Amino acid sequence: MAKNKEQKETQPTKVEVNISDIQGPKLPEYKQDELLAIFDELIFNGEYKEEVTVRGKLKVEFRSRSSEETMDISRILDSADYKLISTLQEQRAFMNLCKSLVKYHGRDLSQVSDDERTKFVKKLPIQILAILADKLAEFDRKVDLACREAEANF
Repeated sequence: MAKNKEQKETQPTKVEVNISDIQGPKLPEYKQDELLAIFDELIFNGEYKEEVTVRGKLKVEFRSRSSEETMDISRILDSADYKLISTLQEQRAFMNLCKSLVKYHGRDLSQVSDDERTKFVKKLPIQILAILADKLAEFDRKVDLACREAEANF
């Protein structure tokens, strides 16, 4: 195909990408003694709790989930008929949050029933729910790292 004089040949655009742009935010690092203290809480108290401040204003407290709670969530999700994997992932994050959230902005949720806690979480704005799910994932990662650190030190 012949090009007329007014059409200029275009060169592909070069795009520079920093590897940090692809990797996402840097994950926090924790001191060994902090991780081992978390592991001790798991061993001696059966769970670990931590207060987390969201965006400098909202204080929440998470607790680690038991094996039973985790298996219950998996069973419920296995019996559901989700069409999209994203729906399954959202539901798992929501259910994990309902099990782990024990305090929200001064409100104690540790003694309420699972149904009451679920109703409370469902009423939160979706944007807040997404932030809490991210914070819970960080909390879960920290607990996992604590167990890995303890295993390496046995």
